Amino acid sequence: MNRINRFDNAKLPLIMGLISLVSLVIGMRLQDSLTTDGYFEHTKRSEHKAIYEASEHIRAKYYGTLSDSAYTDAVIYEMIDQLDPYSHYFPEAQNSIYDTYIKGVDKGVGIDLVSFNDTAFIYDVIESSSADVSKLERGEVLTNLNGVHITKDNIDTVSVITNGNIGETVKADIYNIKTSESRTVELKIEELNIPLIDDYILQSTNERSSVSYVKIKRFYSNVFRDFMEVMEKHKNSLGQDVSELIIDIRDNPGGVVEETVKILNQFFQEKDLPILSTQSKVNKAHEYVSNGRSFLKVEKIVILCNGSSASASEILAGTLQDHDKVVLIGEDTYGKGLIQQNYDLSNNASINLSIGEYVLPTGRSIYQPDKEDSSFVSINNGRPLISQKGIRVDIEMSSCQSSKEYPRLLQDLIVQNKLWGKSAKDEAIWTDALKTKDLDISCQKETYDNLKWLFTKRNAKSGELISEELVDPQMKKAMEVILSKDYDKITGFTD
Repeated sequence: MNRINRFDNAKLPLIMGLISLVSLVIGMRLQDSLTTDGYFEHTKRSEHKAIYEASEHIRAKYYGTLSDSAYTDAVIYEMIDQLDPYSHYFPEAQNSIYDTYIKGVDKGVGIDLVSFNDTAFIYDVIESSSADVSKLERGEVLTNLNGVHITKDNIDTVSVITNGNIGETVKADIYNIKTSESRTVELKIEELNIPLIDDYILQSTNERSSVSYVKIKRFYSNVFRDFMEVMEKHKNSLGQDVSELIIDIRDNPGGVVEETVKILNQFFQEKDLPILSTQSKVNKAHEYVSNGRSFLKVEKIVILCNGSSASASEILAGTLQDHDKVVLIGEDTYGKGLIQQNYDLSNNASINLSIGEYVLPTGRSIYQPDKEDSSFVSINNGRPLISQKGIRVDIEMSSCQSSKEYPRLLQDLIVQNKLWGKSAKDEAIWTDALKTKDLDISCQKETYDNLKWLFTKRNAKSGELISEELVDPQMKKAMEVILSKDYDKITGFTD
């Protein structure tokens, strides 16, 4: 999470040279009870004595104005800066965001934003939300929110402001590029349910076979329940058990590991098979094993992933790969296999710390920033596996969406409000827009297919039957692999 308004006090930079010295002392000011373990008494007598001294000098003698809350936030931020990239400080204004996100329930006004060229565009409007009632449109620009000018550098401010109390209103300044008109609207903060899963049944055009497709957006609380409901729905639609399954975890940043373990258990018929283990400085090592209570009969699984698939997503992909139960297609995953724990502080803030590491069944690490280890093999078939930062895919398919021209194209289509149209004429607009971008022929084709898939799923209902001709290139590849002998060759079940 970006740090929003980190240094509100104009004179705070004057003391930043001393912040690292006083970082450990703030706890003494916040909680006298911490001295019962003797730590701070020891600090006063040890090599950390200068920390206490610097803190006292600043509080007693600093000439400028400095609020206690600004001081506290700055010191804790500086402490967290010295740790790994995944530990965070949530000041009081942002603290509720953690709880609402992890529970899969969010508060907001009903808009999704994306930034291009320092401009915050409305990417989507949630149906029946306050933004929808106020007739905000895709492609419009959010210029100011409650008097704060919104740019790509502080776009997270929107989440902080719109995460206030239910029923409160915020003032949004909106600019319409097409009409060159500005207006100010009042938007009400409401509880919004975050959809965790998209699902469709993909129809093969050649073999007339159907494959279940499930996109898991986050591993928040209750995602296992939602996943099982989707599987039951697909079983009823197909008139048989789901035997081929594509799981899409592209851009999934993770969530609750316990929910991931519950889903993993559905792919193991046997009991006591290794699923995951932990290594922690705080807690004892814990072993997750299969419980033998699987209600699914999935025979083949393909997982789509990319460089933004992280944490719990990587556990799902890595564990199934260790057991030769999956083919991974796309890009190597992000590389965040760390255990996160949230701790409340007495100033109504919290810190989210990395306190340990998750280890896959073969012993592979997901969080390996500096080295690769090729000594690992899969559990069932002895396939060579790599322990590295992230999970290495079986079939690499880098996306042209990483091209600098793709966001520019997306920006044009959002502004024109033609990305999610309901008319086939919109495809001509995509084609014309593609011609104006510096994309090679293969990227033009891939990008066109990606746009066609966005168009398709925007106008499709959950669980609907969709032709493989309408999906994106990685999904097409997943269909090809899961319905061919390539699946067994890659997983090592045949020569």
